[in-house]
Amino acid sequence: MSVLVAHPGGQHWLRLAESLASAGLLSRFITTIALTTDPPAWLPERIRSPLRTRSSRFLSREQLLLSPRLALEYFIARRTLGEGWALTVLERFDKWVALRLPSETARVIVAAENSSLETFREAKRRGLRCVLEAASVHYSLQRQSAGLSQPALSRRIEKRKQEEIELADIVITLSSSARASYADAGVPDSKLRVLHLGVDIDRFKPIDQRLSHRRFTYLFVGVVSRAKGVDLLLDAFKVLNIPGKILRIVGSGPVQDQPPISLRNQVQFEGFVPHSKLSQEYLTSDVLVLPSRFDGFGMVVTEAMACGLPVIVSSAVGAADLVEHGRNGWIFQSENSQQLAEMMTVAWQQQNRFPEIKAAARATACQNSWAAYSQRVGLLYKSLVSE
Repeated sequence: MSVLVAHPGGQHWLRLAESLASAGLLSRFITTIALTTDPPAWLPERIRSPLRTRSSRFLSREQLLLSPRLALEYFIARRTLGEGWALTVLERFDKWVALRLPSETARVIVAAENSSLETFREAKRRGLRCVLEAASVHYSLQRQSAGLSQPALSRRIEKRKQEEIELADIVITLSSSARASYADAGVPDSKLRVLHLGVDIDRFKPIDQRLSHRRFTYLFVGVVSRAKGVDLLLDAFKVLNIPGKILRIVGSGPVQDQPPISLRNQVQFEGFVPHSKLSQEYLTSDVLVLPSRFDGFGMVVTEAMACGLPVIVSSAVGAADLVEHGRNGWIFQSENSQQLAEMMTVAWQQQNRFPEIKAAARATACQNSWAAYSQRVGLLYKSLVSE
């Protein structure tokens, strides 16, 4: 057992820890909240639902080191105090992990952006290997695509991220496009790896239902923001010459202006939907569209494909690695709303091919299940431990 994983929580980190434990490599998972049983039934569903994503029957209590207090502080900071305070909580988590390292036996330390600087510094002093798992593209591309709303905070974050990258022996990205963003920023190719995320093919799966009586429905799921390309999607949807077209936008974020009056009956802002209920959104739509300006992976793409839903993604979406143009979905050039409109039209025109496209999408998702991810994690980290 030679790998220690440190992350404050969320995203795919519990799956990573489980996969390392399955491979006999996990020495410790340091996080804020994790459960080894299902959440108590007496809790309200709005609390139980997010806790289920932190629940694992594959990790023992001995493998976990937790700090629920930091989880609460981070939640409060994000909701009420702003990103600067949230970053401060991540820095405190990082320092807490660094203080724990002298008592740990791991040879490889895995941590994430914004919460690994002090951890990696201590690991280097102890002669340990440092692996940075990067959830998104390189920060320089994020800056170009998303803009700077808080320049001072952005400079603070970028300085920290750069130091973390320099300390890391290996940087693991989630897609080939994310890897290219790090290479373009000058990170040596020898430090870069790609590890695609998995998808729960039992939770997200097709059902036998007929939707032909419905209006043709495009679905967006994610943060409603410029980075996710929602403005591009609205521009493309506006010019579609498709009778009865519908666009459902699921998620919350800064870009939630009312659509033009001419589109009021066609664009539906649904707001936040719990992850546990997303499968119904996929199953009652015809095509998922993710037009991000940058996206390290985009788990909604594989979730939709697991439900047998054709997808349209920009070339900047990491999960485009899994999309075979014209077979299980379509890819358009990032930031090109005209080309996006063309692909949305093609999808509508090719409804007669949907049975084969849906089957191909489901097959792709099954090849990229969490079980497949676990196998890839085992192979990758065994090689890193032995190097």
